[in-house]
Amino acid sequence: MKKAKNSVNKVLIFIFITKFFTMISDTIITQIFCAIDDFCKEFTSFWQKSLISNCKKRIRNSKMSLSEVMTIQVLFHFSSITNFKDFYLG
Repeated sequence: MKKAKNSVNKVLIFIFITKFFTMISDTIITQIFCAIDDFCKEFTSFWQKSLISNCKKRIRNSKMSLSEVMTIQVLFHFSSITNFKDFYLG
């Protein structure tokens, strides 16, 4: 979990840095994605172990990875757009 804490710290640093920019550059988006992806790799294995088993076993594979979804959500919170649908489709 030490690596996960480092990843969280990296994400927090990037959030702090990007609050000062009106436009987020591609390199910062890539760095945010990499930090979130490192965190998700550590977190997913821990998370899967702590899930309560279900009789139906209905866990579908998604088309986007968890780190991609989380990166989009982080970038949405940086934007001034108040509607997520407008942010995602725009």
